[in-house]
Amino acid sequence: MSIETLEEGDIVLQADDVAAYLRKHPRFLSDEYSDILTDIEIPHRGADGATSLIERQVRVMREQQRALRNQIRDLIEIARTNERLVARLHRLTQALILAQDLESVLDIVSAQLRQDFHADAVRAKFWTPSVAERIPAAYADLNALSVLFATAIKRGQVVCGQFSKEQMETLFGANATGLQSAALLPLAGPRAALGLVAVASKDPQRFAAGMSTVFLSQLAETLTNVLRRYIPEMA
Repeated sequence: MSIETLEEGDIVLQADDVAAYLRKHPRFLSDEYSDILTDIEIPHRGADGATSLIERQVRVMREQQRALRNQIRDLIEIARTNERLVARLHRLTQALILAQDLESVLDIVSAQLRQDFHADAVRAKFWTPSVAERIPAAYADLNALSVLFATAIKRGQVVCGQFSKEQMETLFGANATGLQSAALLPLAGPRAALGLVAVASKDPQRFAAGMSTVFLSQLAETLTNVLRRYIPEMA
């Protein structure tokens, strides 16, 4: 009796038991469990110990199959992540549609980005007279912001990455401590951006430079369309 054993929970099998079962059921690996053949190795060596070409081909094919399995697993996970993002964006959009005023819109954006999108800080900045009069805390000087955030403001593009201490403090004030990465979502007017929403995280990779901004761009577009109801300059 071989000393090799296979353990699974409370079941202990001797290797000879497995061999006996396979002899008793010769079609075991050719019927419903044929996929096992892709995971086991059966050496096929010549008299001089050299590995046969067929065995080498099988090994390469097995490695390729494992790589494909990993790729499929990764694609499935990406699809699931995107599905969750779409669902969260839908919930946020529905909440924004039901908002009754500008203050409610900004509160909803801040609360849901923190709750559903795990942001550590959210801040909206505008440089329009109507916002300056209505919500002074959300008003910002355009000249100062244009120098610090030229790409987001002048080009109207979502920007992600790690920003300088000065930039983070301009956006988040005293709450900038510990924030490591941020995304800037420009809010477009008829001819140029009239505001932006800054979303930040303590994780330096959460809003890494070079990441896909498709979702963030859609969110910026949604916010812009909603805010047009409350900010005359954006209409």
